[in-house]
Amino acid sequence: MRQSRAEAELYRGLRLAGFYPKDRVLVEQILEQMDYGVNVVQLPTGYGKTSLPVVCGMNSFINTENYLRALHVLPLRSIIEDAHRKTIQAMKKIGLTHADEHTASQMMNVPGSPFLNKKLVFVTFETFRLHLMKIPPPELEKIICPSFFSQLEGWRTYGHFEIGRGAIFESFVFIDEPQLIVDRKDEKNQGYLSSIVYALAGMRTPLVVMSATVSKKLREKIREAAQNFNVSYKEFIYGENMFDKDFANVQRNKKITTGLKRGDVAEIGLDVLKEGMWDKVLVVVNTIEKAKKVYSTLRDYGALLLHGRLTRDDRVKVLEAMNGSKWVVVSTQVVEAGVNISADLLVTEAAPASSLIQRAGRVARGDDDVEGEVVVVADEAGPYDEEIVASTVEAIEKALRDGGVEWRLPTSDKGIGYSQLVDRVHIHDLLPPNPYILNQILNPFSTPSQATTLLDDEMVTVFVGENVENIGDNKSFVSELSELSKHHPKAKVIKSDNNGRLVLTDETARKIISKQNVQLRILCERIVGFLVSEAEYLHDAYGV
Repeated sequence: MRQSRAEAELYRGLRLAGFYPKDRVLVEQILEQMDYGVNVVQLPTGYGKTSLPVVCGMNSFINTENYLRALHVLPLRSIIEDAHRKTIQAMKKIGLTHADEHTASQMMNVPGSPFLNKKLVFVTFETFRLHLMKIPPPELEKIICPSFFSQLEGWRTYGHFEIGRGAIFESFVFIDEPQLIVDRKDEKNQGYLSSIVYALAGMRTPLVVMSATVSKKLREKIREAAQNFNVSYKEFIYGENMFDKDFANVQRNKKITTGLKRGDVAEIGLDVLKEGMWDKVLVVVNTIEKAKKVYSTLRDYGALLLHGRLTRDDRVKVLEAMNGSKWVVVSTQVVEAGVNISADLLVTEAAPASSLIQRAGRVARGDDDVEGEVVVVADEAGPYDEEIVASTVEAIEKALRDGGVEWRLPTSDKGIGYSQLVDRVHIHDLLPPNPYILNQILNPFSTPSQATTLLDDEMVTVFVGENVENIGDNKSFVSELSELSKHHPKAKVIKSDNNGRLVLTDETARKIISKQNVQLRILCERIVGFLVSEAEYLHDAYGV
């Protein structure tokens, strides 16, 4: 009789200890059967796929035969914080009192595990790719700045980039929610994802790409990478080669209706609130500016606002309110992944099928929830590819004529299941691997200086307060520099002096972005962030 895999044994033990409240047979099956090559996992929203990297990370505490750690790669910083916090809480609940020594979240310069060496690391995609490209975020200043300010040609230091890269190549890597990387009008991110999958396969690094919405086109690209390097490849696709009868029965017993409307999402949201049929209402739109407008319309009904330019404190308050029995929340895409809430009604702007499935996965999410409603509003495409959004709306329109949309089941005899919807809409080939990126990752002679174009989308920290003495992480948010200069042009620059003290300068975001080599200047001039007043923050975040 075949001996049970250590990861599956550990998962069973964690369930018995109360670490996981639900018995998910497919999670155990995947842990039992996955290869230490390349794997694709597609499980329904709310099933618990995020337990895979956690179990593998905890397994590496005592068993390092096949990998030394687990890296959970996620596209959004807000998801990272929430996933890390919940994992630490669960570990302490079963008696792992020193969980912080082995587990961390890593976002650029946040000192959780700067070189990704802890046993379980939740890391953003941007940080992960910089490490792979030989630009470790903790040493950006050391690597770049001597050359930037010197008259001499060349680079004075390469940094210790192989520490982080070595940590990655010795890990079990889990790339989660890849659709959030590839669905936008951003060819560069698509190229990075394809290239990174190829590079990890080339280095024989154990890899899982996982989501509820892995399209067949994406699966083909991942399979191609594995075959190109003669690496084992496995798929675990719910509804194709695996099925959970108990889970499916629970989902079938839910009555989740779907409607498609055309018009203004704020007015449609207002109409459903006036009807008063639902206690927990989630309105999701595609941009922050649209969210603020909808929030303004629905404020009289006690609406709360959730988006990426809120401080950590404000974001946590909204998430805590969503654990209650009655609420109205207007949100952007930040609820699509890693936010474990259950709404009765979803009113959402049209978006790519993969995004709509994630949003609909927040409706009647609990096993005890029996009914809900999804209303898709055909509006502007926002940051998404217009053709994909239009195809999604067309597919939903046809499905509603044929019998409806199954948001939790992969297939449907009448209408359309979520997996069918994804494959019908996401039919375009992803961009192939970028030879430049592959060379940068795999060529032992490539240098950090060749990868500085990765710094194009510089993210900066924005602190809210009246002076540098009262700022802190809980009163801050992260923004792209271009967005900051647009929404807070007068934000004051905060620098660190030679003694490590914070100094507020007279320079502004508008002035900084007007300079040449702005991303390099932020690093090399020791700019640690920007300061906006409470009044400025409230006006930009809430429109008040």
